[in-house]
Amino acid sequence: MVKDHCPSRPHNLRSIPLAAVLAALILLPTISAVQQPDMTLAGLAVAAPGEGRPPRFKPPLGPGGMRPPLHQLPPGRGRPVRPESGDTPPFYANEPATEDADQGGSQLHQRIPDDAGSKDAPLLLCIGVHVEPFGATVSTLAQDTAGETREPRPQRPSARSGGSRAGLSYEMDGLFRRHVADLQTLASIVEHHGGKLTVQAQTPFSRRIAETKLSLFRDFERQGHEMALHFHEDAHLGVNSESLPVDAWTALMREEIDWLKKAGASRIRYWSGGNLFPGVLEAASGAGLDVMSDFKNPRTQRDDERLLAVNPWRPAAGPIATDLAGFARHDPAGKIIYLPNGVFERVDHSAMRRAAGGDYPYFDALTRGLELSLRAARPDRVNVFHITVHAGEFRGGLDTPRPFGVIDDWLGQVVDPLVKVGKVRWATFSEMADAFQAWEKANPSVPPRAATADAATSAGTAGNAQTPRGYITFVVNTHDWVRVDNSADTILRVIEIFTKHRVRGDFYLTAPVVEAYVRSRPEVIDRLRATGMTIN
Repeated sequence: MVKDHCPSRPHNLRSIPLAAVLAALILLPTISAVQQPDMTLAGLAVAAPGEGRPPRFKPPLGPGGMRPPLHQLPPGRGRPVRPESGDTPPFYANEPATEDADQGGSQLHQRIPDDAGSKDAPLLLCIGVHVEPFGATVSTLAQDTAGETREPRPQRPSARSGGSRAGLSYEMDGLFRRHVADLQTLASIVEHHGGKLTVQAQTPFSRRIAETKLSLFRDFERQGHEMALHFHEDAHLGVNSESLPVDAWTALMREEIDWLKKAGASRIRYWSGGNLFPGVLEAASGAGLDVMSDFKNPRTQRDDERLLAVNPWRPAAGPIATDLAGFARHDPAGKIIYLPNGVFERVDHSAMRRAAGGDYPYFDALTRGLELSLRAARPDRVNVFHITVHAGEFRGGLDTPRPFGVIDDWLGQVVDPLVKVGKVRWATFSEMADAFQAWEKANPSVPPRAATADAATSAGTAGNAQTPRGYITFVVNTHDWVRVDNSADTILRVIEIFTKHRVRGDFYLTAPVVEAYVRSRPEVIDRLRATGMTIN
């Protein structure tokens, strides 16, 4: 435990209420969720009645017909139009009005060190996009298979909306068109950086695309992106979907794939979802799918440490909630290729974002994961990494002049330099799988996972018991509100040491110290938040 000097003089009790308020305002930014069904719907707008397909977001033409980068748009350009009075749906009123309403700061602080990664061991990168099943009803195929009426699992309440999302549906034209426009804008930004998306959709969204005859999915494929399936099993199969037979899952997956193709997608190989159904690999293979990623236990909202890797493999068995040993073990005869997300500091992405305190600090945490993944990459293996966002997530507030500014900044400041030197290459999920298949053909007897990962997999579980692990907490108690500069310099130095060694410290600040830092050394608070340290 580290302590700075604590003077013997008594606290000024009158300053504590004000300091407590400042601490609450500065250190506890708006909480938002990630990788959950109740994803962010920031800046929701409504299309006018009878409006046709929303246009792709394109900056105005500059000299010589060139379009400037999105981050150079003049203030106010491309802003969505607020709906007229009386057109505001209930899910619109609670959205933030400004870009930084929940951003937790508007700058990225984390960068990739020069010694991380190599062009001889490039990391294949993609941004995955999940489109949620707002307004879904249980398929009649599931009703027929079960021989009973089945209900979808109720949607979770959202901290961002201030209530339940059960009433949201893509049958609402405003919500549907807002997310179409958001997906188009996100794709334009990623394309500007030479990147690729794997957009994973499901009904009702895919059905609405087909019924309205929008060319969204065809456009994405023409621009080099991939269309795929995101499968919320309880929305389409009803509660206790794991109790249904494999054939029912296969039929439902085929039905969802058919809607994606009716909406304009050409071939569907990849899916995410069904993470607690032991037969999901067999069901997906029967539906013509062969690539999977994004495992997360939907009950705990956690990944598993044995899946934190950069080298793909073919799971030997389907996932079981209490034992992932078979899923984490490679089987050369397996029909499904699993693409790991990468290596991250934590397995609970939702809690990681809440702890980060905003979009920019969260993307700093993703940068640390990217660094760890670059260091784990091997020149004799296929190495992959991706991040996942949801339709409308990280967009910023309704009035932002830069929709998805945090993603644009992260790509420009963190990813583009890595692509330039060859340490990172863009690829869709199916292109990652193709690279792995080519590697398998050239290395038929070589295990795809590193020896350490294989050892961890074999030793990771014995029945339901995991190998015991030790944990160390680095605690820094901060009391000195008299010699503020000395205290601040010490804390900044400790932060840099922790950051260098990828350690997350727990900093305990008294109310008078917070007040003194805010008044005289605000960069200490900024640095604590930007580096993802825990503040207590």
